[in-house]
Amino acid sequence: MAVLLLVRASPGDQAGRRGAPGAATGGRRDAAMEMRPACERCGVDLPAASRDAMVCSFECTFCRGCTEQRLGGVCPNCGGELVRRPTRTG
Repeated sequence: MAVLLLVRASPGDQAGRRGAPGAATGGRRDAAMEMRPACERCGVDLPAASRDAMVCSFECTFCRGCTEQRLGGVCPNCGGELVRRPTRTG
C-alpha cells in the first residue's frame, strides 16, 4: 500500500524551493516547463502528451480526476488555480 503525504507550503516557500522564474537559466525566461510524469495525489501516469494533466503556476501536477473531484480546482500546496497543462509531443 502506497501512502502519499502532501505538505502544505506557503507560495513563498514553494517559489524558493524551485527557484525564481529564469533562475535556472541565468535570468532567461525561455526555460521549458517541467513535465512531471505523475499525479502528485494519486500517482496516475501523466505522460507529456496527456490532456488530463493539470498544473498550478508552480507546476504542481495533478490528474483531471483529482483536480475536479477532490481538489475543487485549487492546488493543495500553494492555493493556486489548477489549469490544463500544455502537451508536449516530441
